[in-house]
This record gives sequence, structure tokens and C-alpha cells, in this order.
Amino acid sequence: MVNLFIFSLLSSTIFYVCGSVFFLNSINKKQTLQEISSQSIYGIIFISLIALILNFFVPLTKQINSFFLVIFLFFFILYIKNKINLKKILFFSFLSGAFSFLLLVFSYIYNPDAGLYHYPYINILNNEKIILGLSNLHFRYGHISIIQYTSAFFNNFLFNINGIVIPLASLASFIILNFLFKILEGLKEKKINFHIIFLTLVLIYISYKMNRYSEYGNDAPAHFLFFFLISETLKNYNYNIIAQRFNLLLLSTFIFLNKITLGLVFLIPIALIKLKNFKQLNNISFYFSALLLLLWILKNIFVSGCLIYPSKITCIKKLDWTNITQTSKISIQSEAWSKGWSDRKNKQINMKDFNINFNWFDAWTNKHLKKINEILLPYVIFLIFIYLILTLMKTDKKRNKNIKRENKYNKKIILLVSLLGCVFWFLKFPIYRYGYSYIIITIVIIFSTIFYDKITYLNFEKQKKIILFLTILSLSVLFVKQVTRIAKNYDVQYNNYPWPKYFSFSKNNNQISLMSKKINGKLIYKSDEYCMYSKAPCSHESINIKISKWHNYLIFK
Repeated sequence: MVNLFIFSLLSSTIFYVCGSVFFLNSINKKQTLQEISSQSIYGIIFISLIALILNFFVPLTKQINSFFLVIFLFFFILYIKNKINLKKILFFSFLSGAFSFLLLVFSYIYNPDAGLYHYPYINILNNEKIILGLSNLHFRYGHISIIQYTSAFFNNFLFNINGIVIPLASLASFIILNFLFKILEGLKEKKINFHIIFLTLVLIYISYKMNRYSEYGNDAPAHFLFFFLISETLKNYNYNIIAQRFNLLLLSTFIFLNKITLGLVFLIPIALIKLKNFKQLNNISFYFSALLLLLWILKNIFVSGCLIYPSKITCIKKLDWTNITQTSKISIQSEAWSKGWSDRKNKQINMKDFNINFNWFDAWTNKHLKKINEILLPYVIFLIFIYLILTLMKTDKKRNKNIKRENKYNKKIILLVSLLGCVFWFLKFPIYRYGYSYIIITIVIIFSTIFYDKITYLNFEKQKKIILFLTILSLSVLFVKQVTRIAKNYDVQYNNYPWPKYFSFSKNNNQISLMSKKINGKLIYKSDEYCMYSKAPCSHESINIKISKWHNYLIFK
């Protein structure tokens, strides 16, 4: 328990340090807490990029990860230590570390995906440099998220293997605290704007439905980041607006690399960066965005033979490891399962026909739509309840002058992109976890607009009480849910083992037994159920591959 708490604190500090190295020119002693939290989020992006680059040449071993971590710390001490407000950094590290600790302690991992391919892929990253055709061992290795690279980097001599579970919790805590700091700064300035209302309503949703580490997997990080992107788009900037808009491009790239189904996020920075601004491409965020995207596409080609897996049209057929037949099959299967294939009434229909002409709609409504309604209705009802309270409150005849003017252009862009995202999500992959940020952002933008119109006729004290009440309520729900879960799981499911388990689902996190098969001198491991973080490379599916080498790179085909 003590180690988990200390490691949570240290990880927050490390992410801030790496973010500082990334944005060296913007570091100063006047940084606010919300800027520090933003810096830490960019630290996650920076580490992900470094880990991605390294894995093209070497495995992400403890030695390699530790070496680069020392370099970052040395650079920070040498060039940055005198530019920061140490008290604020320590305060932020304590808050975010404490929150990460609450998310992690006695938590489950995302089941079954974490056991099937999240942790097995992290294990491969820690033991092997990039493997050509890795998706032929397990198709899910073709569409992993870049957050797995961040997790793999945290397996170092400071954290050991336990470090692989930390980044997901850190990312969630950074974004939640960032929203909180922005709300508090708005209240301190006695100026409530559309952005503050948006953040409050998103924070309500997070406390309601994004409060469990066991639910994060590869989906929640991308949705958290999408909410953060919208927040950064809506806020009023105090520094170079062009540079900030290129930061939005970097965030959009990172979101896409975590969840390709959220690819429409690119429309936001593209709409905001006017054509004349593209002449100012001499910007670190632009270069990092381009580099990150190009390297990711190259990684996809190496792993699967496709630019974007499992999109058949993006595959390069001439590569030895490209499996067009499997890619096409996986693409059709993935779409069918997201549309309710298992609940279809017509058992004679094939997957390809099921996916078209809305043949899937009845099956989807029988299960997926019901689940979506169960999630969204309580949230929407609560927002309607808030609206009714606002209508009953005594208002002034004139608008409150403390209200900041909203950025209508940005709001329209966000609403348009979220609506397009909802349509795209519904037509292609209508399972809730694949695109719920599109839906939530649409709902929140609409309700924020309604609330904004109402709240402008209230005096500041009433505005402040409403925002504070909803914020405190959200944080209280988050805290109570963590404490309730900890009390429930303590010494029952986990036998006093506080870390999320990555070796197995046993009480003591014992390593599972695996079968092995030697192919051309290389051991490949197989599990009947979950590979977890056991031995690598591993698959729970039948091993039917050939292995060759090309310039010291393994090729699976």
C-alpha cells in the first residue's frame, strides 16, 4: 500500500518533468495549477513518442527505460529547476498522486481485453523490438493504443513491473484535476463563462460513469483526452494563440493514436488553424504531431502491413507479412460485433450482409440501445433537473456583466464535429465504449448553451454557489465510489494484494502457466484463456505462423 502511494506520487512528478522538457520555453514560476496539470498531460504524450521511437530499434527493457528517464531528470535539473514554483509542483504531485492511488488500489484491470492483448502487448514491447507482422500472431496486436507504449516505458528500475499499471490512472487524475483547477480559477476571477459550465457538466459525467480504473482499458483514455481537447478549444488563451492551436493538433493526433474511431477530432484544429497560419509551421507541436503520426503509420505497416488496421484499403499487398484475407475478415467481424451480431434473429445471414442496409438495426436495438439508454437517461434526467432548478431561481432583468463572452465559432465547430462523430459512430461501430465522447460532448454542448442563457441572469454569488455545489457533488461521488470499492475489495477479492493484477486473476497475482512452441528457433507462447503479462510473444489463439528474419528483425507471416 505504501509503495503504491509513493509510486503514484512519483509518477505524477515524472510526467510533469517530461512535459517540462517538451515545452521548455513555456516553463516559469508563475505557472498556474491548471497549466502544471496540462504540462503533465503533454508529458504523457512526450514519453509515448520516445517509447515509440525506441521500439523501432530496441526492446523497451528496464535498462533502456531507466537510462532515458535519468536523461529527462538530468535535463530537468540542469535547465528547468530554477524556473519552477516547487511548492506548486509538490502540491500538484500530491493531489494527482493521491487521486491515482485511489483509482489504483484494490482495482481490477479491464477485463477481458487487458488480459487478452493490452498487457501481452506491453510485455512484447518490454522484451522485443518491433516485430514485423505481429498481427498474424494475434489480430488485436494490429490495433493497440499508444498508451501501451507509455505503460511499457514505466517498467523501469524505479517502478519495476508495477509501473505498467500507473499511466492510465495518472492520465485520468491529470485531466480531472485540470478541469477542477480551471473551474476554481474561473470562480476566483469572478467570471463564469460557457467553458466553466461545460467543464462542470463533463465533470458530472466523469464522476457518474468514468470513475473506475477497471473500466478504462484503451477506450477511456481517448475519451478523457477528447474532453480535454474540447476544454482547451473553449478556453480563452493568455499566450500565443497560434502555438496553442497547434497544441490542439498534437492532442488530436494523440487521441487518434489511442482510438482511431475518434479520428474526426482532427477537424477541430484544422478548422481553427486558418490557412494563413499554416505559414507559421515552425512550431514544436506541429513537428511533434507530424512525427508522431508518421511513426505510428510506419509502426502499423511493420506490425500489420496496413497504414490503418484493419482497413483493407490501406494495406500494402506486396509486403511478405501482409495478410489481406485476415484483415478483411477482421474488419467485417469487428463491425458486425459492434452492431449486435450475437443478438441477431436471422441466423442464416452472413456478417457482410448483416453490416449493410441496416440489417443490424433490430439486433442492435435489442441490446446495445438498451444499454446506452440505461447509461444516458440518468445523466440527461439529472441535467434536466438542474435546468428546472435554474428556472425556479430568482433572476435579474439584465445579464450579469461578469459573464465572459463565449466563443461562438469554437462552439459551433465542436458541436458540428461531435454531431458528425455521432453519425459516423452510429453507422460504423455503434457500441457505446467506441464513441461515447461524441455523444456526451453533443449533449453537454447543448445543455451548456441552455444553462449559459439562464445563468447569465443570475448574480455572481448565485452562479458561484451553483458551480461549486455541482463540482463538490461530482468530486464527492468520485471519492465515495473509490472508498466504497476499496472497502468492498479489501481482503476479499485480493488477499491484501493492492495493485491491479497483471500476471493473472489469481488472489496473489501469480504467473499463469503457458504452453510454448518453437518456430525457427523462436519460442512462442500460448494460453488457453489469457496471456496477461506473462511471457512474450504470446497469444490465446492457435499459433499458425511462420517466422523468418530480416536484418535482425523478426517477421511473423
